[in-house]
Amino acid sequence: MLRSLRFQALFLPGTILFSLLCVGMRKLGLMQWRSWAAWGWGQCGMLGAGVPVETHLEHLPPPGPMIIMANHQSQLDICLFFTRLRKYDCCFVAKKPLFKLPFLGKAMHALGHVCVDQDNPRQAMKAIDEAIEKARAGQAVVIFPEGTRAFTFETLQEFQVGAMILALKSGLPVVPVLIHGAGDVSARETMKINKPNGPLRLTALPVLHPCERYTMKDREALRQELQTLMTTEYERLRGLYYPRLAANTLEAR
Repeated sequence: MLRSLRFQALFLPGTILFSLLCVGMRKLGLMQWRSWAAWGWGQCGMLGAGVPVETHLEHLPPPGPMIIMANHQSQLDICLFFTRLRKYDCCFVAKKPLFKLPFLGKAMHALGHVCVDQDNPRQAMKAIDEAIEKARAGQAVVIFPEGTRAFTFETLQEFQVGAMILALKSGLPVVPVLIHGAGDVSARETMKINKPNGPLRLTALPVLHPCERYTMKDREALRQELQTLMTTEYERLRGLYYPRLAANTLEAR
């Protein structure tokens, strides 16, 4: 209860404050400070949740053009990226409904995150082109190949092919990143914060260069490879980080 109240007391006012700040920065042409504004908003979320964080990012290349593919567990995922990868100037590919949220939606527009309408294939392809432009300009474009936040955390959801099209069309390096623990802390569709099973963990896997082996016609093969690679490593690390939870999952099966 106290965790949830603390989170709401910091995260909600922080969202309003930094959303207004981002809109003002856009109007004043001060977008060079966008990563600092995003970092400040992310800090409100992380401090409000009050959860320790471990990062294992030795495989991340230096800041520059790249596509980051990550699993998606909770609203804290975005806060993790903004606070732990501030120097990468992350740009998120996000679903259209998020851009309609009060305050936050306007901030996302102002900061130049990419809006995808999943019900409009033509707009979705334009969004991919927009994301590629931002990546080639030096931002790290972050996309969640699962498409939405997970309901359970024993394994990863099925990846969508749109993320593979982005990777292959861009021709850029792909960095798989795994998030552990965020979903156990931050409940889906609520502002409730649960007691953590351990630190939140952000882990980068070795960089991939899919365009060296795949063409656009092979996007389904790439999807299957990434699904297998990230799922296998996710389950291995979950068993390492949370052996009790992993054991309970095996018993349930």
